[in-house]
Amino acid sequence: MELLAVKILVTPLMMLAVSLAARRWGSFVGGVLSGLPLTSGPISVYFAIEQGQAFTQQAAAGSLAGLAAIMASYLAAGLASRRLAATPTILPMLAAFAAVSLLLLRLAGPSLAALVALALAATILLLWPAGPARAATPISRLGLLVRMATSTALVLLVTGLAGALGPSVAGVLAPTPVIAWPLIYFAHRDGGRRDALDALRGNASGGLGVVAFYLIVSHALSAWGPWLTFPAAFAAAVAPTLVFMAAPALAGRSHALGPRPEARQGSKDFFS
Repeated sequence: MELLAVKILVTPLMMLAVSLAARRWGSFVGGVLSGLPLTSGPISVYFAIEQGQAFTQQAAAGSLAGLAAIMASYLAAGLASRRLAATPTILPMLAAFAAVSLLLLRLAGPSLAALVALALAATILLLWPAGPARAATPISRLGLLVRMATSTALVLLVTGLAGALGPSVAGVLAPTPVIAWPLIYFAHRDGGRRDALDALRGNASGGLGVVAFYLIVSHALSAWGPWLTFPAAFAAAVAPTLVFMAAPALAGRSHALGPRPEARQGSKDFFS
């Protein structure tokens, strides 16, 4: 109950913060931030407190399979967006997530699942490299509220299903991108395919740190204990994010982190 209450309160606020970041610096930065273990990390901590270390390590191993499935869903969304609008793209995205989750749970250990996740993230970054600066997409009051409600509803669904499914399946569901999926959908719907691809690239970049997070938890928790393992895991998750967010600025690519061009016309901007 405590975990559910925290997620219900925190998730809309995180969605608001990520939407503000995407509005200010673009969908890539929003994607990088939403790719962090903002909900799945705390879930892992609660598993350790409430279920014990063995359950938590097994769940972390399952989360690596889930993370690979998430990367597969991003890849499917990017490919489907060539021909489909935002709403029809949801179906292949979820189908890829379900298929890869089931396959890796049955056939792969955590190390192989981590390699699959990294390979899929690299594929996304290679297929859709950064493009030129684009105008910022306005965010209306209604659009912001829908984003917050959608991400919170996904949190409730995942939390409701995970408790009775055991550590492996709960682990797969833990990294479900309750912020990233809505962010990608609304970027596609409101800003077009290019904005959606920016969000996909950002999430793939942020996912590299999440792989490190779950590898540390799955391998080190029993030896290091929670007080050392979780700070180290969170630090490992944040470090690649800082690199990806700083690299464009260091390379002089102001379109990724600098002020976005003048907002597109056509809808009222909540933040103007």
